[in-house]
Amino acid sequence: MNMLGLSEWRRKSKRLRRNDPTLTGIDLYGSNIRDDGAGHLAESLSINTVLTSLKLGYNNIGAAGANHISESLKLNTVLTHLDLYNNNIDDTGAYHLSESLKVNTVLSSLNLRSNGIGDTGACHLNGFLKMNTVLTSLDLYGNLIGTSGAGHLSESLKVNRVLTYLSL
Repeated sequence: MNMLGLSEWRRKSKRLRRNDPTLTGIDLYGSNIRDDGAGHLAESLSINTVLTSLKLGYNNIGAAGANHISESLKLNTVLTHLDLYNNNIDDTGAYHLSESLKVNTVLSSLNLRSNGIGDTGACHLNGFLKMNTVLTSLDLYGNLIGTSGAGHLSESLKVNRVLTYLSL
């Protein structure tokens, strides 16, 4: 576990809010920020114009946290890599992310590995993948996507010309 100390997180949060040009990536793997922490982070992410990479694996982020992050992705114009590996995003969180990615024009890499996303979540992701023009890498390995969900995703691949990596 990373468990970023409160004082260290406050320093990074201030740097994030004031667009510190040296803070282009944050790795919060295993910091247990949960949905509330994702909400606080999303507030800063909405106004940040520098951060390009955010790693939030192993943080117990659920659908509510995914919704917070999704709302910030609608406003953020620089984040290109988002790693949400091994959280609890599930189908509802996949819906929130897919809705924000319909309007986000910069995110090129999204890791949703091991998040409890099933066929319904894959159907939601299919919606944004059909219109996507920037996401080149999507990792969905270790989720609960079955034949039906894989079918939905294959439909989007018929029209999507930019996705070069998809892991199921």
